[in-house]
Amino acid sequence: MMYDAKRFMVCKGTGVSTVSQINAFDAALKDAGVEDVNLIKVSSVLPEGIVEVEYTGIEIGAFRTCVLARADGYGEQLLAGLSYGFRGDGKGGYVAENAVSGDTLSKRAFENLLEKELTAMSELRDVRLRDTKTVISELNMDEDAYGCAVVVLVYLP
Repeated sequence: MMYDAKRFMVCKGTGVSTVSQINAFDAALKDAGVEDVNLIKVSSVLPEGIVEVEYTGIEIGAFRTCVLARADGYGEQLLAGLSYGFRGDGKGGYVAENAVSGDTLSKRAFENLLEKELTAMSELRDVRLRDTKTVISELNMDEDAYGCAVVVLVYLP
């Protein structure tokens, strides 16, 4: 089941449910295009030689490791995001993930936080990053319902 990832894709989605939080999460995964994948959450290190690819379908029931940012809430603003980049020396890269709910941060302030977290990861390792990107999923709830925002970096063989 485990494999060394050669590629990865990043997808995002939001979901709402009047039934439960898990159903809102399921709807967010469907919106992201990974609702029928068994996602295994791992830490945030991109392996050496990995390349980002555009969204690709994954077979139903497949097990895939991922870095997952998930914001859950009931009738409130939700932000989930990933910031990622590659080491300047070509030896892989790093992913910072975070999520907030409520009106605690603006989208721009949240983006800045993610970028600072990624920078802190690289500084801890005394490396510079290149080709950094930030992806945010935002859901502004204006109804009494469960909501979920997700961003998923899925590792692929």
